[in-house]
Amino acid sequence: TSGGRANAEFIVDLTGTRRYFQAIVAAEDVPHGKPDPDVFVHTARLLGVPAERCLVIEDSEHGIEAARRAGMRCLALATTHPVDEIEGANVVLEDMRAFSWKIWGSLFTDR
Repeated sequence: TSGGRANAEFIVDLTGTRRYFQAIVAAEDVPHGKPDPDVFVHTARLLGVPAERCLVIEDSEHGIEAARRAGMRCLALATTHPVDEIEGANVVLEDMRAFSWKIWGSLFTDR
């Protein structure tokens, strides 16, 4: 997240999702914020996953740019901007209800 660690920790505890995360990287963990790719590159390094096998889910222009600069796939959600205004992502969805395994496959089959 480009937000602070305290906020990220609060959200994962509030939602009961901490067990699903092997790493949480926040703004204070990297030298540069988005659109610099530091947060995504650092997370991939911690997880031991190559950039080309990562999927970033974003809702901001800076986040989409950071994912692209990190060499990662990006699924953009139209929560901040309308679908027709979002550029640079591999896939753009209104929200996660539109997600499918077919879309997942399309994100990684051409690499």
